[in-house]
Formats: sequence, C-alpha cells, structure tokens
Amino acid sequence: MTRDELRHCLLNDWQRGFPLLAAPFARIAAALDCSEAAVIEHYQALRAEGSLSRIGGVFAAGSGGAGLLAAVAVPPARLDEVAALVSAQPGVNHNYEREHRWNL
Repeated sequence: MTRDELRHCLLNDWQRGFPLLAAPFARIAAALDCSEAAVIEHYQALRAEGSLSRIGGVFAAGSGGAGLLAAVAVPPARLDEVAALVSAQPGVNHNYEREHRWNL
C-alpha cells in the first residue's frame, strides 16, 4: 500500500466503525496490512498538516449526547482569529471556511 493509499484509508475508511479496543491502531494496522507504528505515524502526520483535528467520538442526538452543525458569518479579516477560537473548543470536530455569507 502506498503512502497516499494509506492516507486515504485512514482519513476515510475509519470515520465509522473505529475500533473501540485497548489497541485500536493495532486493529487498523492488521486490517490494512501494515504496522501499528505506521498507522500512528500517519495519524500524527495528518494531524500536523491539519487534515485531522482529533480522533474521538461524535454522539448522535438521543444517544447520550447532542450534535450540532453551526455556521457563522465572520468578517473575512477576522476569519483566522474566529476559526482558532472555535477550534479550541473541545467538542468541535471540524471547522472550515465556506464560500458564502455563512463563511465559517
């Protein structure tokens, strides 16, 4: 498996069904026929480049948590500042610029 293929699998294939085990990265590695160290290294690189913000649960409404999709209209000059404030909140799992009035 190439680095790009592994990157794609880690970003896409494990968004659902992430193993809830003591060693989840070992389980992912076994499924992808690579080492646990390679999986961890790739996840660390994805986080460092900004393609991944965190690995953690997102709870559906009615199952012990609440989900919320929110958009904000931010003056373009303050977009980076406001995005950093939003992303610093522990429950935020993604945050990105949008191409319309509600741009964050």
